[in-house]
Amino acid sequence: MDDIKLYLKPRPAHPNFGDRPWILLKRDFPYGPFCSAWGPIPPDATEVYTLHSRPLTAGLTKLQEVLPKLREANTEIPRIQASASTSPFSASFWDGFQTVRPAQDLLADCRHQTVKLVFGDRTPPKPSRKRNNLVHSPEFWKLVGETTFPLNRDVELVDLDIDLQRLLWTTIFLVIQQGLKPIIRLWEEVSHNIEEITWRSVAGVGNYLSSFWVRDKHQSPQVQVSTSTSSESTVSTSTTSSASDNQEHPTPNTLVSFPGGRSIKPFLVSGKIKVD
Repeated sequence: MDDIKLYLKPRPAHPNFGDRPWILLKRDFPYGPFCSAWGPIPPDATEVYTLHSRPLTAGLTKLQEVLPKLREANTEIPRIQASASTSPFSASFWDGFQTVRPAQDLLADCRHQTVKLVFGDRTPPKPSRKRNNLVHSPEFWKLVGETTFPLNRDVELVDLDIDLQRLLWTTIFLVIQQGLKPIIRLWEEVSHNIEEITWRSVAGVGNYLSSFWVRDKHQSPQVQVSTSTSSESTVSTSTTSSASDNQEHPTPNTLVSFPGGRSIKPFLVSGKIKVD
C-alpha cells in the first residue's frame, strides 16, 4: 500500500489544548493540510505525517483524475459565459459540464468514507445519486454531520490517525468543491437563459395563435343546428346578419398565460448534456 504524506504548518501552543496537537481547518488552509495530490507543499509546512489507508489512496488517485479537468474547465468559463447570453443552447453542450458528475461522485465518496472511518460496519450504504440528500437519506446525513472534520474551528487531534484521515477526506471535499462551484454557477446561468428564451418563444406563438383565433371567429360563417318538431332535424348555414354585426362580440383574452418557470436540470445522455 502506498504511503500518504500529509504536511502541516507549525501551530502555536493553544490556550485550551496546550502542547497537544490541534488544527484549524479553513478554506484558505492557513496551517494545511497540504498534499502533493492537489498542489505544491509550502516550504514552511514542516510537520510531516504518514498515513496508510487503502480508501484514501483510491480517493487521492481519483482526485488526480478529476481535479485537472475541473481546473482546465475553470479557465474556459469566461469564454463560455460570454456566449451564454446569446447562444445558451450551444453553451449547454460545453465539454466542461461533463466534469460535474465525476466530481459529484467523488464528493459522495468523501462523505461516505468519512462516516465509514468512524462508524465502521455500522455505516449505512452509500445513498444512490437520486437519494443522496437530506430529505431522502436523513439518517446518513446526520452521520455525515457528526463525522466531517469541522471548519473554521480549532480542533484537538485526539486520535491522531483517525483525525488526520478525517481531516484529509474533508480537505479533498473542499478542493473538489472549490473547482466545481464555478461550473455549477455557469450551468445555472445557461439554464436560466435557455428557460427565458424558451418561454418567450412559446408565449409569442401562443399570442399569435390567440389573435388568429379571434380574427377567424369574426370572419367565419356561423353554423346553427335546429331541431324541428317532426322526427327529422334540419341544419341551416347562414352568414352573420347585419344586425348581428352590430352586436358586441365577447373578445377572448389574447394574452396566453403559461406556467411559471421550471428548473432545467442537466442529464447526461450519450456523453452529452440533455436539457429536460
